[in-house]
Amino acid sequence: YKMKVLLMKHKGVVALASVLKIIVSLCLAITTYLTADLLDDAVAGNGKGVIMQVILLLLAYSITLLMDYLSDLALAHAVLKLNIGLRHQMLDCMTSMSYMTFTQEESGKYVSWLSNDVTQIETNAFQNIFFILGNCATIIFTVIGLCYIHYSVLIIALLFSGVMFLLPKVIG
Repeated sequence: YKMKVLLMKHKGVVALASVLKIIVSLCLAITTYLTADLLDDAVAGNGKGVIMQVILLLLAYSITLLMDYLSDLALAHAVLKLNIGLRHQMLDCMTSMSYMTFTQEESGKYVSWLSNDVTQIETNAFQNIFFILGNCATIIFTVIGLCYIHYSVLIIALLFSGVMFLLPKVIG
């Protein structure tokens, strides 16, 4: 519950970081498809097509790098805001305690909450939210791209992914 409240309180920076993460995933997918088009033109011996694809690919990679940089900045800003918000929530809980309740614990425990525990939550929750979002977007854009190439390519890719996933479990 408190995590949802925290995310909603900082929804602007969280939304910006999320959108930029999705855009980076889209840019990576586009560069992959442009590389496939480049290969098609090279195999067909289309010199003008190859030059055009290389220019498009360089432009796409430049945009991808820019978006990735902006995404990293937005992610750092969002994690910082969430981190500060979490510390405020913890301090609010501590200041609402009675003096007797507060003094039952050693002060080191409260310091640990504000440093170690917040760092663990930052690493295991805040950053993972954006990591999972980016990976889900990458999967979606990859599936769309494979369907764009041909639906049978998607089916073959899914079959091979299943084999790669299950084979170590069967052998090991």
